[in-house]
This record gives sequence, C-alpha cells and structure tokens, in this order.
Amino acid sequence: MPLLLIFIFVLCASFIHAQENKDYTIEEEGIRLGPGMERKRVGGINLRVPKGAEVYQDGPNVIMEELEEYIARKFKEMEDRIGKIEKNQEELNKEIKRLKEIIKSSLRKPK
Repeated sequence: MPLLLIFIFVLCASFIHAQENKDYTIEEEGIRLGPGMERKRVGGINLRVPKGAEVYQDGPNVIMEELEEYIARKFKEMEDRIGKIEKNQEELNKEIKRLKEIIKSSLRKPK
C-alpha cells in the first residue's frame, strides 16, 4: 500500500511539473521558446522574436524592428484597443440606462 501511494505521488508530481514547464516554454522543432516569444523563419534563417515583432528581409540582410519601434507600436495598438473598449462600455452604459427607464416606466403604469 505505501508503495502504491509513493507511485501515485511521483506520477502526480511529474504531471504537475510537465504542465508548469508547458506554460512557460514551448518546444518547436528543437527550439526552446520563452514566454511571449515566437519562431519566425526569414530567408532560411530561424529567429526567436517577441510575438508580433516585425521581421523582414532586405536583400541579404534580415532586419528585425528596433525594440523602441516594437514597444511604441504595441503601446499604440493597446491604446487603440482601450479606446474601442471604452467606447463600447459607453454604449453599453447608455443601453443599460435605457433599459432601466423602460423597466421603471413599466412598473409605474397601473394595470
């Protein structure tokens, strides 16, 4: 019985360890990728770059956008997404207010 419990414990511990590693690293064709990274192939060259980074080939040169450009572009994308979310939230608030008025008016009317 104790041997069975030890076996189950080891099996569970190895499963949990495998899941934790899966969350933080990805193995793709033997290349370990960290969190937030992806593999891009440009001109026969495998590159590890941040997800969404611009990479292109200009003649024999492989060019990856500068860190400042990447951060500025991501920040702009985030600002745009937040703006859309705020606009959507305003529309939802107006709709909630309208529905509240409808409910209030229907409760006030005597039958």
